[in-house]
This record gives sequence, structure tokens and C-alpha cells, in this order.
Amino acid sequence: AEEDAERGDNHSEREASIMAVAQNKHGHFLFEEINSKFMYVEETGELFRLEKIKTFKEEKETGRLLPTQVKYYGYNIMVTHIMFMLKMKRWPKTGMLVDHKDCDASNNCWDNLREATDAQNRYNRAPPGRWNYEEGLELGVQYKGPGVYKLFLTENGVQRYYGQFSNKEEANALSRTEVARIQGEFRYGYAKPNGGAASDNRQSEE
Repeated sequence: AEEDAERGDNHSEREASIMAVAQNKHGHFLFEEINSKFMYVEETGELFRLEKIKTFKEEKETGRLLPTQVKYYGYNIMVTHIMFMLKMKRWPKTGMLVDHKDCDASNNCWDNLREATDAQNRYNRAPPGRWNYEEGLELGVQYKGPGVYKLFLTENGVQRYYGQFSNKEEANALSRTEVARIQGEFRYGYAKPNGGAASDNRQSEE
């Protein structure tokens, strides 16, 4: 089972490093101070500090959009954390991140942001290879040869092997059921801004 570990299940060391730096090391700055230095326009997702701040950047290796950080009195603070503070009058709880519901780091409108754990944030992303559309395989389903499909999913940091299936339809059905149970509203393609829920057609969400 170890050799069949699911591809794309772990986020990169670079992303982990960025998140580790961003998590609440600036917690001693109070709302009043942040509110006096920044302005967040929740309808458009823009953040200003005397001048407009670029809130996302493109990762050179992958082209993926990532939130930027603001340097403030020697601290690098994620722009989404500042937006959260300006709206909620507190920082995200210890160990929590700010997740983009639609996976688009350039869309920082308030109805597209939510507090999330690192695991929930990782659920809501679709790295290359997470779904194999050419073969029509759902998350965790692996093709091992004619009539052989295996399912692996991770829950609370522990990978589980669900068994072998003779056709992809059966494996896909169990994957969809278990992903919905494990990941809930944070599963990729489910949550949409304004509280709506997306369809389960993940391919259309790209």
C-alpha cells in the first residue's frame, strides 16, 4: 500500500514554509492599529495601505496564483490575514489559515474568504494529477491494470486503503462518498462565494 501512495496528496515544502511564516506570529497587533494602517474593500477584495497593495502573485514554476505578504514592522503578514482582521476585528485563530472558496487567490472578496485549518485548505485545491480526467478517475482512485482499480484516501493525516475494484465506476462512487464525508464543505469544487454550493463536476471548476 505504501508504494501506491496517492500522488498529489501532500502540498509542497514551499507552500508549507509560506504558511508557517504566516500563522499568527503577528498576533500582538490589535484591530485598532491594523484598522488605522489598512483599508479593505470587501466588495472588490482590494487592500490598501496608503496605496493599493498587490494581493496575489504568480508562482514561476507552476503559474499558480498565491497570496502575497505585507511587511509590517519586521513581520511578513499574509494579505488575507489583514483582510480577516479588518473584517472580524481579530486574527485567524492559532493554526488557522484563510481559505479562498473558489481556489482563486486573486479573488479576495469577503464572501470568497473563510477561516480554515491547513488540512481544510489543502482539501480545497486541485494540484496537477489530483484527478486524472483522461481516465476519468476520482480523487484517490488508481488504475493498476485491466480490471484493477485501487482507492486510497487520507483522513486526519492517516492514509487508508479502501480495497481493489474491478471497474472504475465502483471505485469512483466510493471515492465521491468518502471525500464528501471527510472533507465536507471544504472539498474542492463544493463551496462557492455567497454561500452557494458548486456542482460535483470538478472539471468545470478549472
